Amino acid sequence: RDVERSRGLGDVYKRQKLYNLDGGIIAWNNARPAEGKLEYTSLLYLPKRAPFDLYNREAPKGLKLYVQRVFIMDDAEQFLPLYLRFVKGVIDSNDLPLNVSREILQQDDRVTSIRNAVTKRVLTMLGDMGKKKPEKYQEFWDEFGEVLKEGSGEDFANFCSNCINRNHQP
Repeated sequence: RDVERSRGLGDVYKRQKLYNLDGGIIAWNNARPAEGKLEYTSLLYLPKRAPFDLYNREAPKGLKLYVQRVFIMDDAEQFLPLYLRFVKGVIDSNDLPLNVSREILQQDDRVTSIRNAVTKRVLTMLGDMGKKKPEKYQEFWDEFGEVLKEGSGEDFANFCSNCINRNHQP
């Protein structure tokens, strides 16, 4: 059932053209945490090609946020660190209030928990790609490696625990 739901969400994502992914998708992940603390669904995509404004740290970035399947905001940058600004996707949470604001998102412990989980999921997805599909990872690294290296300084704990650089052979 989860596989069918994943395909359904992926089809919706492509049909809605929530993002310009003309270059295609190199990897994607759909997850519902089994932690029991929070109830949310994340659908994350790694594009094949870097957007033209990738190196502009001020450009709009982030995931699309839904609460109880109601659209809340574009570019909710609170859910991913800056060095993962190329990741596209959607987060749908049942635990956040419908009247959520940017101020609430910055101070909410639930948002911090979701951010940590989503960040680890993306880094794990990259690590798995490096081990299982080195040619795809090399393609990814060629496009996004310089931005990903920012993580070693910005988010040392998560970045090093998932050993992104270990998978890259220059």
